[in-house]
Amino acid sequence: MGGNLTLGRGEMDSGEDTGTSRELTLSATRTFADPNMSAYVEYRHAYYEQPAESDDVTENHFGVGFSWTFGAKGTERQHDRMALPNYSEWLAVSDGGLE
Repeated sequence: MGGNLTLGRGEMDSGEDTGTSRELTLSATRTFADPNMSAYVEYRHAYYEQPAESDDVTENHFGVGFSWTFGAKGTERQHDRMALPNYSEWLAVSDGGLE
């Protein structure tokens, strides 16, 4: 099980016109008897807002997947860094739905 909460704020057209993004992700992974096979399910809710222009966009994403590592389990590189927000979607929304 896992989760991620991301909050962001940025300047839109001027210093007085800002935009915000909020994102919540919930996920679960199930490893099967063969440790090289796993399945996952993920739900992501994102909300983007530009209050000065009364613009907002809401997105909901649902994903399901299967992974088979072909015997490489345990050899992948480990990392302990925080997940980054999905800035590519923020760029698409801020230049589209919010503008």
